[in-house]
Amino acid sequence: MDDIGNIAVVNHIFKASRVLKNLKGTRELEDWIPNRNPLPIWYGPLWANVWSDDYAIILRPPTPGERLEGASLYAEDGSGRSICYYRTLLRTGAPSRMRGYIGFDPNPKSEFFQKSLEGEFAKNAAQYSTLESTMRMIGVTLVE
Repeated sequence: MDDIGNIAVVNHIFKASRVLKNLKGTRELEDWIPNRNPLPIWYGPLWANVWSDDYAIILRPPTPGERLEGASLYAEDGSGRSICYYRTLLRTGAPSRMRGYIGFDPNPKSEFFQKSLEGEFAKNAAQYSTLESTMRMIGVTLVE
């Protein structure tokens, strides 16, 4: 659950913070529902603490701004799923079964990478070019 709490989600969902642990106990987190009608197929099962690997998320290392806010990872794909599942874990106290995949080989020449992410992240793309350096960046030690 700590790992999920350290995830930053897309910044337009919440006003108070984009890092889940910073939203713990707030009305903003408790009242959130996806702004889609009908609700996404994952919403009901995750609310009921029914996990499926179909709901896995894609993560990446945080930008410098996300790291300053306390994030260890960013939900590149799966902000809503992360929010819903984190809230369910807080509510139920159940152990997490969430699965996430870390993207570790960004293309620093992509237009999205250059224009949409913080410039400092794009400039330092080389440090994220291997799984080992990405894991080191988020504080995980790999054991052989």
